[in-house]
Formats: sequence, structure tokens, C-alpha cells
Amino acid sequence: MKVHDLSRFAIILASLQIVLFAKSHADDIVLPMTAENFGRSWERLDGPAGRIISAVVQVTNNQLTYQIHSPSHSFKAFLEGRYTCVSPDAKIYYDASYDFIESEPFRETEWVVVHHQNKPPIDTAEDLKGKRVGLLYDPEILRTVVPQEGVVYDVYGNLATNLRKLEKGRLDAVIVPKLGMQLYVQKTRDLGPLTFDPDRPLAIIQDRVLCHNTPRGQEVISIVNAALGELKVNALQN
Repeated sequence: MKVHDLSRFAIILASLQIVLFAKSHADDIVLPMTAENFGRSWERLDGPAGRIISAVVQVTNNQLTYQIHSPSHSFKAFLEGRYTCVSPDAKIYYDASYDFIESEPFRETEWVVVHHQNKPPIDTAEDLKGKRVGLLYDPEILRTVVPQEGVVYDVYGNLATNLRKLEKGRLDAVIVPKLGMQLYVQKTRDLGPLTFDPDRPLAIIQDRVLCHNTPRGQEVISIVNAALGELKVNALQN
């Protein structure tokens, strides 16, 4: 083998080692950063979902690793297989063709409809037909929450922007997690001409850890379920 061939082989081998190292140290779970799930800190796990996942990680003696990213990056990276799991999420949001597995539920997300006070309320998915509706996520992701046909969707990942469009009449409604809407109300103190009914959710989805059906994915689900069971037992005992 010539010298330049040896050099080329060494470069290829080094590259393979880097890739294998990265894969062996990839984080298990990606967490989409939203205030209603994880609070407002990128440095620690807070919020309802964050506290549960933090407890799960502690109970498992750090057998699980995670990263916090923006929702757009998190879901895209998970679907591309760059992370084994994502949470909170659920199989029910996705088409059956995806080979996903999920943990036991650990909380719920209630989706509510924000609309103008002086217009008829929108209580069901059927009421959305023929409307212009603002969403934080693509309607395909929310296929069990909103109709896939007969609605004009405006997808923008910022709640305040969606609500401004609604207030100006560019939208007829905005679909948002109830807790996210309640946090927004706490912050702004005033919805102006807009309203929503927290007691009449459009849909209620159980939140879980969602994983690709791989050996590591199966291992993560087993670890998470065991941890959730232990946390429930501890809560009952206390």
C-alpha cells in the first residue's frame, strides 16, 4: 500500500471513529422547548413536563440523556432519526405508517380554541370547517385535533403573533394548548376582544415519551415506564 493510500485510509478510519463516537454518545430524548411544558429556562428542566422528566432521569440514575431545543428543530430532528425519542408527544398525533413506540402517559395536553368574543363560539372540530385557523404546528401533526380538510390553516410557531392576526380579523380562530394560553393570559393580563373556554377543550391528548422502534428506543421506553411506576408508588406512599 502506497504512502498516500495509507494517509487516505487513516483519514477514512478517523472519520468513521468520529461518527461512531457521536452515535454512541447521542442523547436519547429531545425536548421541544415551550413554556407550558418546560418553563422558560434553557438551563434546567422546569414546568409540568420538565419536572416529571427530571424526576424520571433522577430515578433512573441518569441512564437517560436529553437535550432541549426549539420545537421546530426537535420534531424535525426526531423524525430524521437524530434522536431516539421526543417528549412530550404521542403516537396518536402521527400517521400509522410511522414505526413508533410510546411510554405510559404522564400528563395531558388540552387543546383549546381562541376566538372573538362577539362571534359564535367554536366548540368542535366540525365548527372549524370553512374557517381560517392559526396553528403553532403543521395540521398534519395535529391530525387528531383539527380537521385535515375544509379549513385554511396559517401555521406560525409564535402564539402572540397568531393572536394578533386573530384580533385583526386575519384569522377566525387559533388552536393552542390550554396551559400555554393560560400562561399567556397571566403575562399579558388582557386578551382584549378575544376569549377561550378552558372548560371546553377541543381535544385532550395524553403526553408520553415517544421513541423510534429500535433496540435503544425499546430500552428507553422500558426504563421510562419503570421510573414512572416507581414515581407513582412513591407519590402514593407520601
